[in-house]
Amino acid sequence: MTMDEAAPATGRSSDTRPGLGEWFRSLWHAFRAWLGTPSATPEPEPMPAPEPPGRLVERHDLGQAFAAPAEGYVFEFQVHVTCIWRSEGLERAELHEASRRFEHLVLRDVHRLSADRTRNYPPHRVREAESDVQQVIRSKTPWRFPVGDAHVVCQPYVWLRLDEEVRKHVRPHWERMIEIECAHEADVKRARLADELSAEWLKVLAKLANDPLAAGAAKLTEEAFATVVAEIRAEHKAADEHLKESLQQIMNSDAGPMEKAQSFDMYVDLHKRNGGS
Repeated sequence: MTMDEAAPATGRSSDTRPGLGEWFRSLWHAFRAWLGTPSATPEPEPMPAPEPPGRLVERHDLGQAFAAPAEGYVFEFQVHVTCIWRSEGLERAELHEASRRFEHLVLRDVHRLSADRTRNYPPHRVREAESDVQQVIRSKTPWRFPVGDAHVVCQPYVWLRLDEEVRKHVRPHWERMIEIECAHEADVKRARLADELSAEWLKVLAKLANDPLAAGAAKLTEEAFATVVAEIRAEHKAADEHLKESLQQIMNSDAGPMEKAQSFDMYVDLHKRNGGS
């Protein structure tokens, strides 16, 4: 007998049968499968990718105006600017940051273009100067700046105001112009009413002339007719004189050529309707 054969049987048995814990786990999984319960929680659906940003618009109103010289370089026009920024394919924060970064370049160009035009106009001709400046800026291609693979576009809009010292000087003139125009409108209204009144009297007299029952009142009608005609002629003459005075004031004022032409045409029309030649 060898030593191995004589050695006592010590140590663990070589039995490979599953243990009690593994047997319970197998039983638990079989029970869950029988109930139809999944053994693991399913993964959630992935979130959809965010849509790319579209076209954005941002408006900047510059609170403080800048000065542009008027003719003679004594007075100035006050130039107000509003910038409209647009982008496509950028986030809102990217558009805002880009507009702040490039805005001083736009304002520099607007200031230069405005000064080149305003210096050709007297300090009280703000309407003409504003129209010229706006036309020049509209004729320029909108300002475009690159931002990564995209770009931002700026379109500035301007309007002008008079210098405060100039406003003090022209205020009495415009107050007088308002008075003249109001008086002119009143004269035109008076002339039209007189024309309507004469038309109504002509209708009445035509009815009397064609009515055989009115023969007995012929004398009274002739006297009344003479009185009415005299009153109408006096009203027409007074209205015509008022129109002449108003027209003369308009022609001697600083009104534009269009306003003067319109006033003259209105006078001629009313003068003909009142029996003038």
